[in-house]
Amino acid sequence: MKLNRKKIGIAIALVLLAFVCGALLYPSMPDKVPSHWNAAGEVDGQISKKLGLFMLPGIALAMIGLFIVIPKIDPLKKNIELFKEHYENMMVLLVGFMIYIYALTLAWSLGYKFPINYAMAIAMAALFYYLGIVIGKAKRNWFVGIKTPWTLSSDDVWNKTHELGGKLFKVLAIVFPASIAFNQIFIGIAALLGTTLFLLAYSFWIYQTAQH
Repeated sequence: MKLNRKKIGIAIALVLLAFVCGALLYPSMPDKVPSHWNAAGEVDGQISKKLGLFMLPGIALAMIGLFIVIPKIDPLKKNIELFKEHYENMMVLLVGFMIYIYALTLAWSLGYKFPINYAMAIAMAALFYYLGIVIGKAKRNWFVGIKTPWTLSSDDVWNKTHELGGKLFKVLAIVFPASIAFNQIFIGIAALLGTTLFLLAYSFWIYQTAQH
């Protein structure tokens, strides 16, 4: 399966834009740039600007490569073809999300202070919502989706688990960002972990039900 060249081009263009911005702004940056913000929106981690300005675009570029390789090596690659458009869109969205975070880091390092929690919440809402769409559309494969021994063993278990999982991730698109915006990240993390464990148990239950 070959990915849409236009979408690969958009993803690579975003990464190259980030690299160019990082290089142009390098002389204006402080020696240390933020690497992490706490729940109150305060910087509680820093790294050198050399690493901070080029690490995230580098990771994004590597991720594009991974998205290109996965359809070639997945034993169930034909199933990825069935949700190819959503798979490609997910690649662009994840790269866009990373570059958005990178842009926030650049702006903060240049002295522009803003409510980072709200800025992050907006991006997380979009990310979780589209992941919900992808999960709902994904067909059985080894790399994308809710991969448990039971979903990977049965198309029926996979489809039922992902139908529910897609809906739950759309709910997380509200809960998780809200927890960030209101400095209650532990609620969002608990909701994410709870959803993950519930779907794990649900896939097992569906599999066991099918055996009887």
